[in-house]
Amino acid sequence: NISIIQRARAPIKPMKPNRKMNILVSIILGAVTTIAFALFVEYVVLQSMTTPSDVEKRLGLNVLATISKKKKI
Repeated sequence: NISIIQRARAPIKPMKPNRKMNILVSIILGAVTTIAFALFVEYVVLQSMTTPSDVEKRLGLNVLATISKKKKI
């Protein structure tokens, strides 16, 4: 025995995709990813070896030569 409980109705507006939510989530994830990448790059730059003594301390190697920066007059 089959009986109809409620007739199906056509939806008034689409259920998915929710464009506003997708755009908001994309913006938030993009901002968080960009900030995380910028902080990571900044951390790597701060941890870089900039002086001959840094090379000697971290790697235990002797420095054979250096390249000096040209100072502005």
